[in-house]
Amino acid sequence: MPFDKAHITRLLDQHVAGSLSQENQLVLNEAIRAASSTDRDWMMQYLENALNTAQVSITPDQQLYERILHRIQQSEQELHTVKPIRSIYYTVAAAAAILLLVTAGLVWKQNSRPAASAPIEIMPGSNKAILILADGSKVQLDSTTREIAQGSSAVRQQEGALKYSKNNHTATTYNTLTTPRGGQFQVELADGSHIWLNAASSLKYPATFNDSERVVTLSGEAYFDIKPDPQRPFRVVCGNTTIQVLGTSFNIMAYADEPNLQAALVDGKIMVKAAGSERIIRPGQMAVADQQSLYVAEADLDQVTAWRNGMLALNTASFKGLMRQVERWYDVEVVYQGEIPDRQFGGLLSRNTQLSTLLAFMRKNGINVKQEGRTIVVMP
Repeated sequence: MPFDKAHITRLLDQHVAGSLSQENQLVLNEAIRAASSTDRDWMMQYLENALNTAQVSITPDQQLYERILHRIQQSEQELHTVKPIRSIYYTVAAAAAILLLVTAGLVWKQNSRPAASAPIEIMPGSNKAILILADGSKVQLDSTTREIAQGSSAVRQQEGALKYSKNNHTATTYNTLTTPRGGQFQVELADGSHIWLNAASSLKYPATFNDSERVVTLSGEAYFDIKPDPQRPFRVVCGNTTIQVLGTSFNIMAYADEPNLQAALVDGKIMVKAAGSERIIRPGQMAVADQQSLYVAEADLDQVTAWRNGMLALNTASFKGLMRQVERWYDVEVVYQGEIPDRQFGGLLSRNTQLSTLLAFMRKNGINVKQEGRTIVVMP
């Protein structure tokens, strides 16, 4: 096939960035094998220039040799053809030349600037939380299954969720479920209401509700699926804001580092009280509240509830808003050097995605970002 320089350029760029797929690695290996001496010289020169400008710091070692040689061997097996000895010689020579070029370039880059440790691989968040019982004792929660004793009753923990059972106790005892950054958890309350708690959030609630009302306190973000009970209205208190419901599904985002509180309604009806006023919210709407105001806006429910469905919403109101999500879910710090990018993305990304993949997506879309340990640096 003809030598497509534009396509090979893209493959080499991906190779240097470490984002080259296995399929495209085979394509690149075949291009090396089939290239003329002139094209091969151009490829080596392009790689050398790319390495000189790439913002990477990798320590070359035996694993690098083994990884590239393994890819070459894989591509040889995939072709299932017998090559003349001279062709095999040039194939191996070309691959070895690129291997030496990559290694030499990495050694040069490492020796030409202060040593830096390779970025650690930061995994996404998972099911983990702390349950604070009525007596103040703390229980670490994860995805295991067990019974947690509390007085004469028990709470069941199973697959990232707590489940409370109805009992006849008249005394009101409170529990608090807290998720760290990089954690999420669910709880089914004694009345059958189901609540999903996002990262860096806290929910205080009675182990058993009384006969007149159901009140919980939230900081952070949670999705609520409330059991209807007209005789016992359900209220969520978030600082100076109160959301009252009869039976409905809605999402509340009330992080202290966000500019406002947002209560978005999926179905049913809620009343939001804040800043000395109150508003009735219909499905597809959200209440937006701060210390001075309360108003109603249209809600993008896919974006609002994405986290509850295992997705990271990229289409937030601002780039900084997106990065606050990243901080909470990946348990990292984001710092800005210079002006904050005025960029917005679209779509959704699985919350199981590793941080390195998300950062590679941002770089591809023009964001100059690098990782230093658990700190993400956004540069002009």
